[in-house]
Amino acid sequence: MGRDVSGEAAPSSSDPGYLTDVEYTGDFHAHLAPAWLAYIATVNGYAAPRLDGEFTWCDLGCGRGVTARSPWRRRIRAAASMPAT
Repeated sequence: MGRDVSGEAAPSSSDPGYLTDVEYTGDFHAHLAPAWLAYIATVNGYAAPRLDGEFTWCDLGCGRGVTARSPWRRRIRAAASMPAT
């Protein structure tokens, strides 16, 4: 059994109350792509990190990490940097 950030034992699937009947999404969510997050930061007046280097963010929803591992992330970066028509 793992530990959470507080050092407490993390729940396992055998613990009472741990949800096991809800599937994590296996979908790609473009609104979580680094380029989109940088764009949203910029249009809201925040300094966005450069996307030509490392980019770190935390998705507290966890899931399966499909968005973070997607082979489409570079294409989304390019699409998000295009001006609206």
